[in-house]
Amino acid sequence: MTALLASLIAFSGVLGIYLATRFARAGLPHAVFFDGGRSIPSWALMFALGGLMLTGTGFSEQLDLAGRYGLQASHAGIGLVVAALVGILLGKRLWLAARIAGFSSPGDALGTYYGSVTMRLVMLGMVMLFGLPFAADLLSDAGRIVAGVSDGGISRAVAVWALAFFLFLPAVIGGWRPVAFLIAIESAVFAVILLAVTLFGETVSGSPGFLAKGIATAPGILHDALPGVVQYSAGIGKDVVPGGFFTALGVLSRSLSLAGVVTSPVVLYLVMTARAGKGLSFGMTWLSAGLAAGILVLALPFLAARTLSDPVAHAHQLAALDTAFAAGFVFALVLSAQIAVLAFTGGGALLFTRELVLPYMLPGMTEAGNRFAGRIAIAIAFLAVAFLAAFAPLPSAILASLALPLSIQLFPALLGLAFVRWISRSAVIIGLILGGLFVFFTEPPGLVLFEGLFLDLPWGRWPLTIHSALWGLVLNLSAVLLVSIFTRKGEERTRRDRLHDEFAARWPTAFGG
Repeated sequence: MTALLASLIAFSGVLGIYLATRFARAGLPHAVFFDGGRSIPSWALMFALGGLMLTGTGFSEQLDLAGRYGLQASHAGIGLVVAALVGILLGKRLWLAARIAGFSSPGDALGTYYGSVTMRLVMLGMVMLFGLPFAADLLSDAGRIVAGVSDGGISRAVAVWALAFFLFLPAVIGGWRPVAFLIAIESAVFAVILLAVTLFGETVSGSPGFLAKGIATAPGILHDALPGVVQYSAGIGKDVVPGGFFTALGVLSRSLSLAGVVTSPVVLYLVMTARAGKGLSFGMTWLSAGLAAGILVLALPFLAARTLSDPVAHAHQLAALDTAFAAGFVFALVLSAQIAVLAFTGGGALLFTRELVLPYMLPGMTEAGNRFAGRIAIAIAFLAVAFLAAFAPLPSAILASLALPLSIQLFPALLGLAFVRWISRSAVIIGLILGGLFVFFTEPPGLVLFEGLFLDLPWGRWPLTIHSALWGLVLNLSAVLLVSIFTRKGEERTRRDRLHDEFAARWPTAFGG
């Protein structure tokens, strides 16, 4: 199985190099390296969005949670429907704003619209959070799985560096366009392999599966029901939540955190650089809210019942039946990490270069020089990610817990740009600060830092079984609405009105004055 798995991973790397080389030899302008000529085709946008929404939330983590908590955890996959609604709501307006005002990136859009350097810095911070610790956590998990199924023949560190190298090559050779194409192709392959392996396990394996025995959770965990609307718990690390922490509010708040994938800078950039067409709505509806959410809600329980939170053991069980399906199962898990790492690290490096390095650190360079700077940034980014994944997996996992709940805190700012002209710069910044602080102190980084330096907090992670994304967003939105009452007529209102007047001329939507 190890040889076959290595061949599949190598083939995906060769495919990426082939795509990148073709685009590099096409004689396209140097600027295409950064934005793909803002003409990513609809089919690539659809599959890439569906794949990123399924893998950007950490598919291995979803599988582990379903194995530990049963159906209550798999139902959190409904959050992809929420994420798709957020994407449809904001995506088209952001794409149109980029064409009307010439915005080149999400940071440029929010920074120019609100007239705020702070918003640009926030977006750059999110690029680094997703591109380094979040991607490193996913890459480290993929390396661990490869090392496990090879029975030590391939160490975790070797697997991490090899996977990072295969992802680095297409990004550094061809830039954004082959990255988007490769994400789309790998997303389609991932979905097909995952469904095939799940069906194979249910039809060929002689052992009882989900329909026969359900999911064997720990004693006291409700594997087939939600443990109430809310649990009055101080949070994970402070209390043992009876029945599990995926209550109705837990599922809802977890759904909002999954929507953080859509509001992440790289996914927004993918939407902004797409060609005009119906790919966004169709992809969000059928591939993200339909296929991706369906996989998490319907197919994941069958897979979780057999993996029992140990994909390595399940791979060995499949190998006893068919080596090809066993290698395919592991390859699917590796692909889930590759898709997200390639997008968040490769795309993040390009965004970072375009928004900070070129305009402020290296202004006035030629187009060839700009592309060379982008390649250096990509090399540094993948080197840092591989180093973190290989040698600092625990700090990466702790910091990665902030990425999704902090990302969804951008929703009020994006909503203001897309529809609500009276949301002011001061309101957005204050909301981001308050919401971000609440997220920080209900996730491991804040808890570890504060309790290590000062004193124990009375709450743990996700108090009242409510995910930090919802805690932060409630405070964020409350602050935005309250502050906007007093600042809606500020001096920067004229700049915001110009864009919304143009929106009203093309896509009229009444949201109040």
